[in-house]
Amino acid sequence: MNSNKTHLEYEYIEDANDKELECIKIIEGKYNGFVYQYGQVSINEEDDESQASLNFNYRIIEDVDDSDADELQTILGDILVDILENHVEETEKFTLESDKIESNEVLGEQIKSSIKEISEMRNDDKSDD
Repeated sequence: MNSNKTHLEYEYIEDANDKELECIKIIEGKYNGFVYQYGQVSINEEDDESQASLNFNYRIIEDVDDSDADELQTILGDILVDILENHVEETEKFTLESDKIESNEVLGEQIKSSIKEISEMRNDDKSDD
């Protein structure tokens, strides 16, 4: 389980329709049971480069009653920041430029396998809590 600035716990779960994709499920508070996936994410630096804004899309998999769009956007943004700050290092070492992966099928399969193992380890760690 992971927590973010809003002190909401969340976990990674497998997409029921596509086993290659992961979803995020909020597991406490007003949005307990809310399941979603991030779509396109972009970080835009301001002109003075001292600040940046985070823009993202998401797809709702399982909604909850009484959701407030602005509040939800803030919560999902906080979770995304937590993911970027704390979990990117786990997969960064397996990320290569797409043209290198496409030109080497064996390497591409090894990377996919490693990413899947990391995902499974995350889920195993959560079940131990």
